[in-house]
Amino acid sequence: MALVLSGIIVGAIFAAVVGIMKYLAADTQLREITFWMMGGLYYATWSDALLNLAVVGPVFSLLWFLGWHMNLLSLGDEEARSLGLDDAVFRFVIITAAALTAAVCVSICGIIAWVGLMTPHAARLIFGPDNRWVLPGAAMLGAIYLLLCDTLARTLTAAEIPLGIVTSIVGAPYLLWLRRSKGRALYGL
Repeated sequence: MALVLSGIIVGAIFAAVVGIMKYLAADTQLREITFWMMGGLYYATWSDALLNLAVVGPVFSLLWFLGWHMNLLSLGDEEARSLGLDDAVFRFVIITAAALTAAVCVSICGIIAWVGLMTPHAARLIFGPDNRWVLPGAAMLGAIYLLLCDTLARTLTAAEIPLGIVTSIVGAPYLLWLRRSKGRALYGL
């Protein structure tokens, strides 16, 4: 709960900073900020892809290597400690690695919503609870989902629709369906 509240607080602070930047920006800069916040691959270059690969590749490998430790952490802190895992250290490493990969991707493509929320849940439904399978599965599903949404964004109209809009239109109903179906299965709702 503390992590969620911390995320909300940090998000609110940075939303205020972005609001100030938008308020002070010139018209062309305001347009660029707006497009970055809606996300898209239209400004990405091959050098950006190489930079992304140079950072995300090793960090993803580290996370995949730590998949077994993530499985232990999912048992709970006491169980993980009783099995010899230093939960605080591994939690810090995992959160830092995930934040680093997200920061690099967002810095290149902007905010493309729902990919990181949808695909891990879909991968867990397909591959089961073992993080050694969920992590690569979520990466592949995320890449496929992003490519499909980008294709839709480029072909639906004459002008390219920002990718974040397309992923949100598809992602929000999916998570609503997932919540409803899991809520029914778990709680009879």
